[in-house]
Amino acid sequence: MPAVYLFLRYHLNELGSNPYEFLMNYSGHCSMILFIITYAIVPLRRWLKAFCDWQKLAYGKRLSDWNFLVYNRRMLGLNTFYYAFFHTCLYLYLELDLDWQFVVEELERRFIAIGWISLSILSLLALTSPKFMQNRLKRHWKKIHRSIHS
Repeated sequence: MPAVYLFLRYHLNELGSNPYEFLMNYSGHCSMILFIITYAIVPLRRWLKAFCDWQKLAYGKRLSDWNFLVYNRRMLGLNTFYYAFFHTCLYLYLELDLDWQFVVEELERRFIAIGWISLSILSLLALTSPKFMQNRLKRHWKKIHRSIHS
């Protein structure tokens, strides 16, 4: 949905006086919001399960039994990667004009370095997310995907 919103705003010429800044900020915010939502699914299910056990609710009537959250977690994670990658591409193209010397100089700023580290971690998770990679990595796949928790 955020991509459709950006597309419509772009074609209606409603991006404001500095459209590049709007695109960069919006894609960065979407990436962070999607990351928080994706990361919150497992703790939310655990809390709901504990609450439903405390209330002694029957199986099927508990909120923790809603498996659609787990099934959609991969797509949310991939969308997080897509928006982070889009944000980075906009930054490289619009701010730095693809000059790699500026990229190296910008790494001295902490939030830029944290962004590059985050994008590299999200890239690893996105590359290992498809089913054929899960089958190929076998038990190591879980180690990779659970390593971001620690």
